[in-house]
Amino acid sequence: MALTVLAVMLSWPVPRLMAQDQQSAEVQQTVGPYAVGVLTERSNLSVGRARFIITLDDGNTGEPITGAEIVIHIKSQANRREGFAAAYGVPKFPGKYNAQVRFDTPGVHLVSIEIQGPLGEGTVLVEPFQIPDVGGYSSGSFVFVGLTLVLVAGAGYVWWSAARRKKLMEYQSVPRIEAIGQTRETPKEDGPGGGRR
Repeated sequence: MALTVLAVMLSWPVPRLMAQDQQSAEVQQTVGPYAVGVLTERSNLSVGRARFIITLDDGNTGEPITGAEIVIHIKSQANRREGFAAAYGVPKFPGKYNAQVRFDTPGVHLVSIEIQGPLGEGTVLVEPFQIPDVGGYSSGSFVFVGLTLVLVAGAGYVWWSAARRKKLMEYQSVPRIEAIGQTRETPKEDGPGGGRR
């Protein structure tokens, strides 16, 4: 029964997510004195998260820029709420900055990246993010429920088979009645010969 329930749950149509949910998007722009590359990893948009990897170089020489302050500004079109996230430099890769962004509400979000560095200031506009409304359910939710049902069914089967085995053992230990009021006695052995008395 648990396998049937799991099969039905896995075949249930999961809400369709936007196509960009599985893609990365990259923007290359020259902003003031900077050459800026913005890579957005959008694989977790269904849970409201995205990762920004920003490359910041000198627009004239191509040298990586370190020590810049980078802030990602987010504005929801649905409720006009604004938020921000800081991008931090990656020590092993000069000129690279990394930020994790969490989107609180579904809908379209406008994103801009503000740069303040040793060569001046600049702002990069990024393609708007569409955060899907999945109604609180995702494919992970269905897998969790399915696995929980399988575990509960397995525990129930173990309990049932243990109870059945216990009853069977109790039944076998009770002496059998051959006739009314008489019990069958088992012959007793006396010594190595095994003869009866």
